[in-house]
Amino acid sequence: DLSDLDYAIANSNAAWLTGWQNAHPELGADWDEEQQAAVLEYIRTFSYTPPWGDAYRAGNGLIQGTVLQGTAGGDAVTGLTVALEAYAGFTPVAVFTQTVDATGVFTFTELATDPNINYLASVNSAGIRYSSSILNFSPETGSLSAPVTVYATTDDPAVVRMDAIHWIIDPRPGAVVVVEVYGVGNGGDRTYVGRSVEGIAQPATVAIPVPAAAQDLGFENGVLGERFQQVGDVAYDTAPVLPGQGSRQIIMRYLLPQSDRSLEITREFNYPVGEMSLLVAELPNLEVEIPGFALASRETFQNQTYQLWRPEGAVPEALTIRLNGLLAADEIDPRTVPGAQTGANSVAAVAAPQLTGWMPWVVVGILFAGMAGVVVWSMQTGRLGAKRDGKPRESQRTTLLKRIAHLDDQHATGQLDEEEWQQQRAQLKARLLSLASSPE
Repeated sequence: DLSDLDYAIANSNAAWLTGWQNAHPELGADWDEEQQAAVLEYIRTFSYTPPWGDAYRAGNGLIQGTVLQGTAGGDAVTGLTVALEAYAGFTPVAVFTQTVDATGVFTFTELATDPNINYLASVNSAGIRYSSSILNFSPETGSLSAPVTVYATTDDPAVVRMDAIHWIIDPRPGAVVVVEVYGVGNGGDRTYVGRSVEGIAQPATVAIPVPAAAQDLGFENGVLGERFQQVGDVAYDTAPVLPGQGSRQIIMRYLLPQSDRSLEITREFNYPVGEMSLLVAELPNLEVEIPGFALASRETFQNQTYQLWRPEGAVPEALTIRLNGLLAADEIDPRTVPGAQTGANSVAAVAAPQLTGWMPWVVVGILFAGMAGVVVWSMQTGRLGAKRDGKPRESQRTTLLKRIAHLDDQHATGQLDEEEWQQQRAQLKARLLSLASSPE
């Protein structure tokens, strides 16, 4: 079905061309490559919904759910409004609203049962959005359940905890790139909304120290100066923290200059820490010392070897990382040299990845095998904080779809290996999800 967006995303122009030539070699036999590409790009537009078209058609589907109060003694849910959003692929195509009854029950009927339509039920309570899981019908299922739990709020930071912390240390000539990934949890039954901090207009929820020498500070799931704020040597998240384990994710990155081939990084954590690990990119002469941690294994991602360090017991209250044998500013990174050896393993030549956009996907590949769940969670809560570039939504979507198709062509013709293709494709699809779920 050439009008199926999922099918269009999953198949490259090269794959379509092969199928076309195998099935009907006589059609377009005298066309050059440019003409063939033009026809394939036109066919791909069949999966796009035109501005005048209606991508949503009512059916006999039913979604019923209950808005539950998750806080003991919390306010009654009577009168809350439920919004049911429908997505075709990554595009929002319909929104329905309903006020819950006295018992918190809501029911939506006459819904499209197309398996390619995804539904998300959400409730705004005290300015915070709470959502169901993402739902879709199947040929065997005509009704779905969509419970949504809301919570009262608290400004007591005692409920905040770091369920998981993962750091990535990547030495470069004259500097070290650091990425810190935090799975922030809430051990209470109230949503933590934060407290006032001098210098920040809105309440701050999670405080993360930033080294005084840090440069190019940024966040992968929010924007510094918007969701994230910095006052002195502390970065603050301003998004509420919902009850549950790892209910919020923070990915912070920065660069630390060094001039004498050595660097010491120290950190004290403001919250209880459940688990922690560190990945350190290997270099030929690099020596790593992390008191209280042991080298657990070596992991390889995109032909780069990383040392994986884990605590020898409980996570220490203070962290110290000592690095010796770093690269001088005028030294060539051996990872850019064909046939170079790094650490205990041989690695192929790779271009030095840029700070922005690269590091979080190392986390995806090695530490967060379930990172797709983070994207889904972000879509459900409406808090996938990717910075918008100001282009109209449909224009951005079309551009991303074309980039995915081009990426698939590169993979099909052998220009990209499997690992690189999957990594870049995951990034683009995550941006499509972000675009679909972010407000206008």
